[in-house]
Amino acid sequence: MSMIAALLLAAASAPFPVAKGSCRWVRARFSDGSNGSSVRRFWAIGTHHMLALYDDVPAPALDRLYRDPNIKSGGAVAFGEFRLCALERYRRGNLQHVRATGIRKIIVVPR
Repeated sequence: MSMIAALLLAAASAPFPVAKGSCRWVRARFSDGSNGSSVRRFWAIGTHHMLALYDDVPAPALDRLYRDPNIKSGGAVAFGEFRLCALERYRRGNLQHVRATGIRKIIVVPR
């Protein structure tokens, strides 16, 4: 199998966007500043991969989550499906920055 075919196969099976500019629905856990930082992170369920939003990029798709005071304060996490678009390509072992464009099937769980 050629290297290009192997990369395409890996990209097609990844449960998160791999190429810069690509978008897909990701089953993930969302947390906001759980360690005292302002980093808004997604953990793609079933992987070790973390995705994050830049602080200066607005995320109107997440407004529904921020109405919950527990999410805003870091006292809860949200599980669900998030439409995420990659702002940079996937690099194994690195945090990948994304833009959130949609949410569905959300469940908020206290920590």
